[in-house]
Amino acid sequence: MPERLKTFFGSVKGLLYSGRGSAEAQQQSLERFAAAMSGMPSLPATALEGEFVYNPFGTRWRPFLELGVDDPFWYRKPGRGIAEGYPKHFRPGLLLRDWQEEYFELVDVVESAVQARGSFCMMELGANFGRWLQMALGALGKLNPSVGDLFLLGVEGEPTHHAWLRQTFLDNGVPEHQYEALYGAVYSHDGSIEFSVGNPAKWRGQAIGTYGTHVTTPCFALGTLLAKRPRWDLIDADVQGAEVEVFASCIAELDRRVRKVHIGTHGRAIEKQLRRLFTRNGWIKLWDFPCAEESATLNAEGTRIHNVPTPFGEVVFNDGVQTWLNPRLESSLAPA
Repeated sequence: MPERLKTFFGSVKGLLYSGRGSAEAQQQSLERFAAAMSGMPSLPATALEGEFVYNPFGTRWRPFLELGVDDPFWYRKPGRGIAEGYPKHFRPGLLLRDWQEEYFELVDVVESAVQARGSFCMMELGANFGRWLQMALGALGKLNPSVGDLFLLGVEGEPTHHAWLRQTFLDNGVPEHQYEALYGAVYSHDGSIEFSVGNPAKWRGQAIGTYGTHVTTPCFALGTLLAKRPRWDLIDADVQGAEVEVFASCIAELDRRVRKVHIGTHGRAIEKQLRRLFTRNGWIKLWDFPCAEESATLNAEGTRIHNVPTPFGEVVFNDGVQTWLNPRLESSLAPA
């Protein structure tokens, strides 16, 4: 084993714990992620080149999408270097301190891409500009280029964010038959629903509901989306409080079609209901970390955060994280 991997495993030895996930599944995930990333060159996690920000896997997006600024060309102005004003958005590397709660999303996306055989299908719900879809696309190109059959589905209900989602697919040259960018919300049924919108450059928390500025938007049941492909390698969901309605509406179809789900959680009651739902249906819990409660500390930007011990060390969380594995479609995790 290379020395850097020995160091990696030494740093997490003894930190795997079954209370928040399967220790065996966590160990397998850590090994696959470390092995995959050991072959990656030393690249910054995001780097500005020309008109685009590039992630470490080579896919790209326009800088203002991630920076939350109203002026898309702020970085061209005199004295506005990368390190001035927005350092946290340009992560210096693939280290825990650079990603915090999103590190588990990175691990799940990379692992799903590496494990794909022949085809890869992923959906991102509450996709914003589709960062994780593009990360998966890049990871496939760098780490698993033999995958030929690709389908990426992004769903976004905020109109400006949806336009960004479409643009990011175009900026990465993804052929039309390999992606779909749907405008709308995901919920328990098809039809239409009220959805909060506005302030797209500074706010990422738009959700189903009638608070603030809201519009009537198309609504898709997750089961309808699942029917677009027979198998899905990964569902990445950030649906701002609708987690239970979305996943409970089609759990039998999830059992049949989906290998892994990564869920950003938005409430302790929601987290309990998700644990009950997936456990009852035989899914294996990989990651399970709670979101910050109402009483949590506010950071400089007014976001609730709290520190949680994890297998990678102490991590700052705002949203919670749950990742579930389907043993019916993951032979290495099936019970003996």
